Parts: sequence; structure tokens; C-alpha cells
Amino acid sequence: MRTKWCYDCRQVKRVELFDLDRHRRGDGRSAQCKACRRQRQNRGGYAACRNRALVELAARHPDEYQHHRQQARLELAPDTAPAQVWDRARARALSELSRRHQAEWQQRYQQLRAAHPTWPSGRVLCVATNQQRRAHRTEFLELLTGYAGARLAGAKLVYKLTRRAHRRLQLAHPVEYETLYAAERAKIGNPIQPSQTRSRPPLDAATTSKEPR
Repeated sequence: MRTKWCYDCRQVKRVELFDLDRHRRGDGRSAQCKACRRQRQNRGGYAACRNRALVELAARHPDEYQHHRQQARLELAPDTAPAQVWDRARARALSELSRRHQAEWQQRYQQLRAAHPTWPSGRVLCVATNQQRRAHRTEFLELLTGYAGARLAGAKLVYKLTRRAHRRLQLAHPVEYETLYAAERAKIGNPIQPSQTRSRPPLDAATTSKEPR
């Protein structure tokens, strides 16, 4: 009878209790047994636990996280601008867009006031401005990039900046991250086993510049 060791529950089980994985070399089976893998898949997975732990870590150290994010932006996309510049440029672009199409904006505002009399003025103003922005998207983007003096960062670039900033923050606070990660694992009913806690060598400066796979 062939057996295999599960990386999650740390138990030796029959090979038939592991899912087939054609991308895995060797025995062609998953590293986790079916029970552990189903639990992870049904409850969000360990990737969700890791992301929640990183978000909580960034919330505890907001200034340090913004510093790492700014460094990552200068390394990956130096021709872009920080968030503060985009916030000011967005406000100026929306104001200019409303001025250029003032009659249209007033019409949208009055229609929303009539359709939703219980809405506060601030909500009506925000919805009318968003509708105006979507109706003139190309013009708004031109104004936005012109006021900011930089190119827009796409979704992939924002994801890379966030990942690199989270990774550096994780390396700066490894013990706190492990605590948050263990707490998230405990929430899904699969806590970290004592055998999974291993001593790790200290990280040098060269290691911190590498991105996790």
C-alpha cells in the first residue's frame, strides 16, 4: 500500500486520499490530503488568510506601509505620481468637467433630487458627479493626467505595488505577521500545528528585494 505525507495535517495517509495533480512531479498527487484541501477550498483558502493578515498588518502600521508603497512605486513605475497628487488632480478634473458641462450637470442633479427626495444633498451631489464623469470618461482622463503630470497606473501595476509593499512590511514584522496569520487560520477551523512552526534564518537586505511567487 502506497502512502503519502500531508503537508497540512502532518499525517501519513494512503495515496488514494490525495487529489490527482498532473502539474506536480513525482507521484502526481496534491501536497494536501483531500480532507485538508476541501476545507481550505470551502472556507477561503490559506491565500485568503494570508491576505487578511497582511491587510491587518498594514492597518496597524499605516505610515510604514505607505513608505514601502512609495518606494515600490519609484522602483516599478517612476513616471507615475503618488496618491496625494492624484487626489488633487481628480478634484480639479471633476470641477473643470462640471464647469464645461454645467447645464448637463444641473439637469442630472435636478433629476436625482426629484427621483430620490429622501437623499441628502451630499449624496445627490456625489451621484450626479459620478454620472457626469462616466458620461465624459475620455475627457475626464485627459484632464486627470494633465493635472497630475503623470501616467495612470493600471490594475496590474497597482497589484504589484500592493504586493511588494505588503511583502516588505511582512519581512519588517515577521513575528506580528505570524501571529495574525495564525489567528486567521484558527478562524477557519484549521489552526497551525506546532510541528509547522519552524525556526527561520535571519533575512538579509538582498532577500527583501525578491518578490514572493
